[in-house]
Amino acid sequence: MRNSVKALALSFILLFITYSVSAATCAELCDEELDYIYFESACLATLMKSTYCKDIGGTIVCFFQPKNPSTDPDDCERTNCWCWKGEPCEESVEKCEFHCLGLGCAISKTVQCTCTCNTPGGVVEITEYSYNIDECLAKCGGVCGGYANCGMLFEDCPACCADYCENGGHDFHGSELAPKRCKQVCEGKCGFNLGIMGLYEALLYASITFAALIFTVCAIRFITAEYVDSKEKSKRCMIYVIMGLIIIGAASELVKIIWNPPVSQCIEEGGKCMPNPCSEYIDCTSLPYDCGEGYYCCEGECTTEIEICGVYLEPITEGVTVEEV
Repeated sequence: MRNSVKALALSFILLFITYSVSAATCAELCDEELDYIYFESACLATLMKSTYCKDIGGTIVCFFQPKNPSTDPDDCERTNCWCWKGEPCEESVEKCEFHCLGLGCAISKTVQCTCTCNTPGGVVEITEYSYNIDECLAKCGGVCGGYANCGMLFEDCPACCADYCENGGHDFHGSELAPKRCKQVCEGKCGFNLGIMGLYEALLYASITFAALIFTVCAIRFITAEYVDSKEKSKRCMIYVIMGLIIIGAASELVKIIWNPPVSQCIEEGGKCMPNPCSEYIDCTSLPYDCGEGYYCCEGECTTEIEICGVYLEPITEGVTVEEV
């Protein structure tokens, strides 16, 4: 019994020493990073559920750009020691949270973002999730690239996708990664479309060639037939071939309509469809063309700038909300 008690006591002492050393090591490592702060006894699971901004001594401080400079402490299964950079933000908590997004602290939180994609079939709002804003908007751009119809008319894939992703009137909130991801996905789909269209045309031409051969044989038999019954059979053969060609032609046009839906009038005229009135954007004017219900046809840069904590932020974080994990 005594041995068990001693062993248990020794285990608690070792656990305490291990925890203290781990915490001290983390604090020391964070102290080596200028202006970085270590939250004692805080695991990543806790930090991910915390807010960006904290009220410390009456001053709201924005924490961002987490550093991870050491090995896992024994008391924390999911993370290493995490140091966070702090910056005073003498504004409301809401504005501070938005300011933190611009500084990159969204790296440790699940971010929801939306982008507007002008697809060949109309305007689509895309919602994506990721662990930082840039990657979230990049995923949004990738989804938008999947809506492109490049390759359906045997276009050059890089040129067609560059035009679709960069000049298609999409609203990626200023992200540089979104158009790149859009082009990657678009070019992949374009190559697939080229293969499908090549197979489609090969089958179409083979069907027409086969029908022409049958029609020729039936026509020769009709001309050379000596009996009325033989002529009637040859005549029906030619009629069936003509009906088959009509069906093939109708099916071909139907495929073109399904695979190449008409674009909105605004996009055809070189505009872009925006979710808000054009007057709410900077360098943005209205165009008298249709965009679909709930959208406005505009031309120009159509951007916004927001001042938070004395910093002007580009609209990369516009429409972004943070959801706790």
